[in-house]
Amino acid sequence: MNVWADLHSVGGLVPLLGYLKNSNANIRAKSADVVSTIVENNPRSQESVMEANGLESLLLRFTSDTDMHSRTQALGAISCKLL
Repeated sequence: MNVWADLHSVGGLVPLLGYLKNSNANIRAKSADVVSTIVENNPRSQESVMEANGLESLLLRFTSDTDMHSRTQALGAISCKLL
């Protein structure tokens, strides 16, 4: 299963990145986890996330989220070759 292709085909990247700003910490953490999955070892999806300003959203989650799980998931996504 190609998660990136499935997500892209339904136009879900921008809404997914929007969930990084959700008021629910579990939703923020899960969205960062999904971003990790789609960018890991996938240069095309890494580029798309960067173009959609996903790195900025993840950095904000990592540096200022009050929930430690959400921060950890954001760091995981950032470390999956977004830098």
